[in-house]
Amino acid sequence: MLTSTPSSRILLDVPCEVCQDHSSGKHYNKFSCDGCAGFFKRSIRRHRHYMCKNKGNAEEGRCVVDKTHRNQCRACRLRKCIEIGMNKDAVQHERGPRNSNRNRQCVLPSKPTIFPPSSLVSNYLSLIQLSFPVFPPSFPSSFPLDLTLPSSSHNFNLPSTAAKILFEMLLWSRHTLTLAGVSTSDQITSLCSAWPSLFLLQGMETNALPKDQLEIEMSKNGGEGQEIMEAIESLRSLDLDVAETRLLKLISLYRDRPIMKDGLTFQLSVYQASKYPDQPLRSLHSLTTTANLNEEIVVSLFFRPTIQNSSMRQLIESLVMNPLMMIAAFLPSILPSLSPTHTSSSPHPSSPSPLQTSSSPLHPSHSLPSSSSPYSNHMPISTLAPRESKVENWA
Repeated sequence: MLTSTPSSRILLDVPCEVCQDHSSGKHYNKFSCDGCAGFFKRSIRRHRHYMCKNKGNAEEGRCVVDKTHRNQCRACRLRKCIEIGMNKDAVQHERGPRNSNRNRQCVLPSKPTIFPPSSLVSNYLSLIQLSFPVFPPSFPSSFPLDLTLPSSSHNFNLPSTAAKILFEMLLWSRHTLTLAGVSTSDQITSLCSAWPSLFLLQGMETNALPKDQLEIEMSKNGGEGQEIMEAIESLRSLDLDVAETRLLKLISLYRDRPIMKDGLTFQLSVYQASKYPDQPLRSLHSLTTTANLNEEIVVSLFFRPTIQNSSMRQLIESLVMNPLMMIAAFLPSILPSLSPTHTSSSPHPSSPSPLQTSSSPLHPSHSLPSSSSPYSNHMPISTLAPRESKVENWA
């Protein structure tokens, strides 16, 4: 009898036939986990041809493909998918556009995810509080906040850093999409599709991904994550300015809306051609680097120890459906930054952090900043995001 975890699709007694992790049902005619099914689908749809990491020696084509090592050799992983009988034709004949499967997965949940959203969010709030009790968020671009995060080797904690970057990314994305009139369900769909690129760009913008510390973490993870390190170094070599970074974030956010994406891509190319005329390939370089990130590797390097067998989709849904808790995590650092006379980054001692109590509600007077802010002379991000329809409330 097939058994699954409560409120999830994970089958505890049926292993993935590729890597032996818990499967989530049949995908392309074989029981497999979401990771291997997604890898197989991407590889077939994009006509990928991988090279074995042991090419040229006796171990070529014989790499171990299990839960621990499945991301280390894509050639052997794809070979095993095919050997066990995963159906390539089923991938090619799936109905709908390229993102149709992801769109189906990213609809609003009809019942709780693998763990209660409040517990999941609280877990991430605790992670952030562990190393970053106060930090200035990358909220709307109309507020000139200092976005640089502490990145010393002494204080670096990868799970806390990743959680913090994710929260900032979601705050910015929710604000931007809400201004554009995008419904909550469509916001979840967009974020499920775009989060790896947005996460990396957010980390680069806030200087939260120090190379030396990531290399240490990557070595702990068996060397997995080299592709992400290369992407980070590629973007770092470009030394992107604020306008480029935010245009790239918008392009990622609207990747499933071709008209808006094309318009933003044109804006980026015009801007870069004007400001960096001696770098004709700058636009192509920046776009391809952020567009080709492997979601599984980002999850494995930054999130797997925290979310374990859960998916990023479940985490994103939980956070988006609990916006007040997400805002509360940043409130101590948002409010002081909105004051023109504020000079210190520390919260007022009489204002306890919402993380200090498990049931601290968001005070009703703490509303989101309005367009009449004293900083409204700065270009708001909404000027780059065309409105589509009536704006809906955050909650």
